[in-house]
Amino acid sequence: MATTTTRKRNAVKAATMSKARKALTITMGCGIPAVSLYTSHRAGELLTMGAYVGGIMFLAVCLTVLALSLSHLATAIGDITRSNARDSWLLAIALDAGIVVVELTKAMGHDGGFLATLFLVGITGASMLLNCWAFLNHKATSGHKAKR
Repeated sequence: MATTTTRKRNAVKAATMSKARKALTITMGCGIPAVSLYTSHRAGELLTMGAYVGGIMFLAVCLTVLALSLSHLATAIGDITRSNARDSWLLAIALDAGIVVVELTKAMGHDGGFLATLFLVGITGASMLLNCWAFLNHKATSGHKAKR
């Protein structure tokens, strides 16, 4: 009887952990482009004000996040479109660089109007979806587990 109860508790715990992992994965997938958006905007503001050290620091964080995000985007693009590796990477770079360039120019006072806002919303949303796709499918395609 105790083993049955223990098994049920373990099953419930495993199901809860699975749901938590999925929620955290989606949060991270959406959060990465949001961090790119914020850090590129803040870098542009600081650089425009002449606060070069702060601006460069925010830009360094932004570029680090982009570097991490690119492989996820390229993997998702290749998986969804069946594009070759080069084309997947080029599209991933275009998406993430687009976020940074549009947000930097907006922060520096060059609004770009409705089209720039529409472009920014579209590519940020696409980046979020592709990150989530890559993260959620990573376990199925990965040959290793993260070290704990």
